[in-house]
Amino acid sequence: MLALAGACTPPEELPLEDRAVGCPETAIVSGAETVTLFVPGGGPDLSEMVLRGTLVEFSGECSYDDDMVTMDVQLIVSGERGPAVETGQVVSVDYFVAVLDPQQRIIGKEVFTADFTFDDQRTRALSREDLRQVIPLENARVGQAYSVLMGFQLSDDQRDFNQTQ
Repeated sequence: MLALAGACTPPEELPLEDRAVGCPETAIVSGAETVTLFVPGGGPDLSEMVLRGTLVEFSGECSYDDDMVTMDVQLIVSGERGPAVETGQVVSVDYFVAVLDPQQRIIGKEVFTADFTFDDQRTRALSREDLRQVIPLENARVGQAYSVLMGFQLSDDQRDFNQTQ
């Protein structure tokens, strides 16, 4: 009977130690989900485009220890070959993973690189990025109030170009 009464109690009314603990919210930042690279000094003429990158999707899971939550995230990055890339050329794009506390303050940010190489036949490529973020916590019960955000590390020109698309 007690379990039935507990099941009917709204979660916000349960004692903190009895609440279910979920994963931190994870999202791709709107406006930073794409990047277009042009030849140095070039752009925004599409004939000078080297690569258009897109953060396609992500999946992940989390696990808790006494004083931390570990997020394992798989991020899929897509690269579309532009007319200005040469066969065999390695094209790199930088993306970030940021951790925000419950007050939405950035408490950590790391920049990663995804590399793409195209042969004569390929115009698109995918890169699976396996990421691990460890978030220290004073109280594991507040882990789900944290956020993990991902996006391309954009220059001002790249951000302006995205806004015109």
